[in-house]
Amino acid sequence: MHGLLALDFLEEAEAAAEMIPLRTFRATAFQKLARYRAEKDPEYAARSLARALGEAEAVQDERNREQILLDTASTVAEVDGIRRGLSVLQCASFDDFIKTLGRWMPFLQRMDGTSPASAIRQTIAIAAWTRSDWREIDELLRREEALYGWHRR
Repeated sequence: MHGLLALDFLEEAEAAAEMIPLRTFRATAFQKLARYRAEKDPEYAARSLARALGEAEAVQDERNREQILLDTASTVAEVDGIRRGLSVLQCASFDDFIKTLGRWMPFLQRMDGTSPASAIRQTIAIAAWTRSDWREIDELLRREEALYGWHRR
C-alpha cells in the first residue's frame, strides 16, 4: 500500500485496501488513504475516514475494536480537526480520554492555534471536579503555576 501511494496509484491502493481480510488492518489502510489525500481531495479523505470508522466499528474483538476506534478518531482529528475527532471519539475511561487528547496536541496547535499545554491543563481542571486522583494532580499543577508564575491561557 505504501508503495502504491508513493507512486500516486490511488485507485490501486484503494483496491488493495478493499482486499485486506482483517477489519483492523482494513481500517488502518483507509486511515492511510485519508491522510494521503487530505490536502489534495478533502472529499475523498472524508469518504476514506467514514470507511475506516465503519470497518473499526465492525471489529468483533472488544479490545481490538476500542484500539482501532481510538486510532481512527486520531486520524479524524489529524485530517478534519479536533472537533470532528471528538465527535467520533469513543473512550472506555476518562484516563483514555486524557491520553488521547495528549496524542492530539500537535493537531490542536496546528489546526486551532490553541496551546497544547493550556488545553491539557483545562482538561485536568475539569477532571478534578469529579475525580480525586485528578484533583491531586490539579492541585499540584496549581502550586507549580503559582510558584513559577505560569498562567493558564
